[in-house]
Amino acid sequence: MMKTSKLKLERVPTSLIKLNGYTIRRKLSTDLSLRKSLKEHGQLTPLLVLEDYTLVCGFRRYKELKALAARNLWVIKICGLKKSDILLYQLTELLHTQQLNPIEKGRAYKKLQDKLHISKVALSKILNVPKTDVAYHIRMLTLPKNIKDEIFDKKIRAYSYKMDLLIGR
Repeated sequence: MMKTSKLKLERVPTSLIKLNGYTIRRKLSTDLSLRKSLKEHGQLTPLLVLEDYTLVCGFRRYKELKALAARNLWVIKICGLKKSDILLYQLTELLHTQQLNPIEKGRAYKKLQDKLHISKVALSKILNVPKTDVAYHIRMLTLPKNIKDEIFDKKIRAYSYKMDLLIGR
C-alpha cells in the first residue's frame, strides 16, 4: 500500500514547504520546550515531504522553526508517495511518538478506516496495533460530546470509561 521509490535528504527554503489539509490533531498549542530545543540545538529531525514539498510529517517542528524565522529546513523528500497516503503516514508517526490523546486517536483511526474502506482488524494490521485498541478508540467517539470534550482536555481519564464502552452502555 505505501511503497516509495526513494527518499532524498535536502535542505530547502522554508517558503517551499506547503501545508496539507489532512491534519489529525485539532488543538496544537505552542510547544515552548520544542522551540527552546530547536533554538539551542537546531533542527535535528528532518520534516517528511512529498515531491512537491507538501508536508507529510513534522508539523509541530515546522510551526516552531517558522516561529524562529528559520530560512532553510532539512526535509526528507519521499518520491512516489501519493497525497492519499499522507493520513496513514501522519497517523503512524503520531502513534509511534504517542502524541495523540484518546479522542484524536479514535478520530484518526475512524478517518483512516473510512478512507481505506477496511475493517478495524485490517486497520490494526496495517498500523501494527492491537485490534482491541482500534475498536476501543473508535467506540469512544460514541460518547456524549461533553464526556469527549473532558477526555480531550484531560479533565478526566479516558480509561475510566473503558468498561462501559466494552460492554456497550
